Amino acid sequence: MSDDEDLIGFAPVDFFFSKEVDCYQVVEDKKLQTSPGSTLAKLTNKYLLPSVGEVFGEESFAKVFMGWQPSGLSFQIQVKQDQALVVLYPDFRQGDSIELFIDTRAIASAKTTHRFCHHFYFLPERFEGRQAGECTRFRSEDSHPLCSEDLLSVDIQKQPKGYTATIFIPKECLVGFDPQKGSYLGFTYRINSSQGQVQHFAMTSDDARLDTMPGLWAHLHLV
Repeated sequence: MSDDEDLIGFAPVDFFFSKEVDCYQVVEDKKLQTSPGSTLAKLTNKYLLPSVGEVFGEESFAKVFMGWQPSGLSFQIQVKQDQALVVLYPDFRQGDSIELFIDTRAIASAKTTHRFCHHFYFLPERFEGRQAGECTRFRSEDSHPLCSEDLLSVDIQKQPKGYTATIFIPKECLVGFDPQKGSYLGFTYRINSSQGQVQHFAMTSDDARLDTMPGLWAHLHLV
């Protein structure tokens, strides 16, 4: 039997996961502002994204809450971590870190990154002055300038066994973000642990390059 015949009828398990998820609007609370133009929102269980670790054969060690606002996207990510935190840069994937991948136009046919794609990283501790940033990689001229770290809001609350990251990405960092014109976002995430664990959403790093294949990201319906 040839290699091609071996592959007939085979598909990675994540293709059986429904890749359309509701993302709810949140009410901005000015009392939670950390800087002009940014709002960190409190997110309830209504905003909890489904855990799909079992689909990928992964152990889920984080809860991810997400909501949208006309001014940007809000996240609260609760990470369980028994060991001391380890942060690195530029090799942040080798330490404790959060990666968020967003396509503001949810272009399902996209074969590579385009100007509406964004890849952000967040660290639970500062490393040589860095804690957050955009690191989107483009393979064509259809690109945009990377946003300034100063525009990203992140607050880290440490617990005895883990940490909670409250994140706000303003619309100024999201090229093409306009909830009034588009009701969908392309989205996935990768949460890394210095202990070697990784938690994915919608697709895994084993199946494809998350940062360069936005057509495989989940579709979030803004409701």
